[in-house]
Amino acid sequence: MASVERFTAQHRLSGSHDTVTVALIFHFLPLPPGAQQPSAEDVQAQLDRLNSDFFTSAHPYLGSGFQNPEVVYGPQGQVIGIVNGNAPFLHPTDSVEGFAERAGVPAVRFCLPTFDPDGQPATGLVYPAVPARTWGMSDSLFRTPTGGSTPWRPQAYCNVWVAALERGVAGFAQMPGGPAVSDGIVIDYRYFAHNIPGGGAANGHPYLLGRTLTHLMGSYLNLYELWSELTPCGDDYVYDTPIHNAPNDDRGDYRYSHISTCDGNPVEMVCNLMDNAPDAVQYMFTKGQVQRMRATLAVDGPRSQLRNTPTGCSNVVPLTDAFSEDRSDNQSPVVSAALNIRVFPNPASERFVLEVLSEAPASSATVRVFNSLGAEVYRTETHLMPGVPAQCTIESGHWGAGVYTVSVQQGEKKAVRLVTVGRN
Repeated sequence: MASVERFTAQHRLSGSHDTVTVALIFHFLPLPPGAQQPSAEDVQAQLDRLNSDFFTSAHPYLGSGFQNPEVVYGPQGQVIGIVNGNAPFLHPTDSVEGFAERAGVPAVRFCLPTFDPDGQPATGLVYPAVPARTWGMSDSLFRTPTGGSTPWRPQAYCNVWVAALERGVAGFAQMPGGPAVSDGIVIDYRYFAHNIPGGGAANGHPYLLGRTLTHLMGSYLNLYELWSELTPCGDDYVYDTPIHNAPNDDRGDYRYSHISTCDGNPVEMVCNLMDNAPDAVQYMFTKGQVQRMRATLAVDGPRSQLRNTPTGCSNVVPLTDAFSEDRSDNQSPVVSAALNIRVFPNPASERFVLEVLSEAPASSATVRVFNSLGAEVYRTETHLMPGVPAQCTIESGHWGAGVYTVSVQQGEKKAVRLVTVGRN
């Protein structure tokens, strides 16, 4: 852990940043009678949530328009709203305490692999033939001979075990530097994302939107919680997060006046994904947290080998430093300067427009859209003329919310962009 911290501190000073795609392996352990195993739609919802929280640049606070907040007061002088142009802040603290200005995007994408450690085609979804049971926090869960599921090569894959856990435990994750046999994340099936219209709160469960795994993934990528489980008011080694004295949960107080009992009594950042507030309350990592995660996945970082594993999303364009905390146009670079594409609006809901501009001789091109599982959800052919923009409207209202890859192929030229689709 000391070695990891030394590397992290050095990387913050001189390290470079890029986008990393991580291959996820889900080990679905048999559940006790009456428990419902997450469905394929739930897996898609969970991947979409991870990519929304870690990858997309569509977060409202990542644009340049949240630097000059305007506070709206009521007749008695109370704060009744905080706006910035036409875009509201999600919580008063985000403006008054400057939390919105600290928002960052990790630029980490999560996808299922295309091959297992032996080079055989694989989906990344593992269903071990072992007896159904409830698990405590024991190594036996990580071993097939003891009724669990042996991890795929943990240096190259992020292993996630989905199981029934005892005593209301939502999950736990191993930070970098621990033993290989238990390296990964364990999550209770009741906290896995569910593909339910209206989300978890509408169904009496505050943690069904998939952000429990987002939180645990943060730990896996070397983030500490905003409180210390061992030492009250312990530091999380991040410069732009307030120190909490305890976690906030679904019984918490989320008003502006909610303050920490630690030194200085800072206002708590309950919106931070490393707190324990309900899924609907959490929505951001800070720039300091992003720096720690990027150091973990850097070329020489403690989880650097995760960068090299092929996934169903490996054809996505590697992003550069242009995909940063300050990026506001929600677009990623294209592969070829001779073939340029634009997607708008982005984020989209019911539909979006794809605009293609080619410099190549007139010919047909194939337009394809893939979801986070790598499955094709849309395909069409279009004819391109050199220097003449071509547009097509793509209906997306029947797709699930998430991040989608738009690919245009014209001969040997290929361009890719990402579009975030949300529900109305």
